[in-house]
Amino acid sequence: LTISDGDLVVGTAGHGVSFAATSDGTTMQNELLDDYEEGYFTATLNDSVTLHSGVSTLAYTKIGRMVHIAGELRVDSDNSNKDFQINNLPFASSNNSGGEGTSTFNTAGSVVIHSWNIANDFTWLSAYMTKNTSTLIFQGSKDNGAYAELDSESGGYIAIGFSYMAAS
Repeated sequence: LTISDGDLVVGTAGHGVSFAATSDGTTMQNELLDDYEEGYFTATLNDSVTLHSGVSTLAYTKIGRMVHIAGELRVDSDNSNKDFQINNLPFASSNNSGGEGTSTFNTAGSVVIHSWNIANDFTWLSAYMTKNTSTLIFQGSKDNGAYAELDSESGGYIAIGFSYMAAS
């Protein structure tokens, strides 16, 4: 198949580009690339925490079932330091955490914050999703092993790079 000008369009759901001819390992589940999408979404937060209108959009790319989001957000109003959670990721997370067995988490990513008062003495900060949700939760760990969710901070910035497996 040669396309000299234009796009290859797959017109029926469930079809795509098959890599079955590569005869990969015996544990392979699927070799069909049947979805690609990229775009932007305006993040919304729980508990009436508001974002600055000029810094409230995140980019996303979906390849197959893997979704990656990235960008920077700025908090306008922390609504009395409510938990910082993005509640409208573009796709719900999978029920399968990607090889982690019965874990409730579906997570992989990095988080950087600045102009943020960390009141809980965190030694590190991370983001996670629970299965079957569209909510990204931010938490930190203390040196004693305890976890706590990140409180919102008016005027704070957070940069995110996060990947997860979508339900479909």
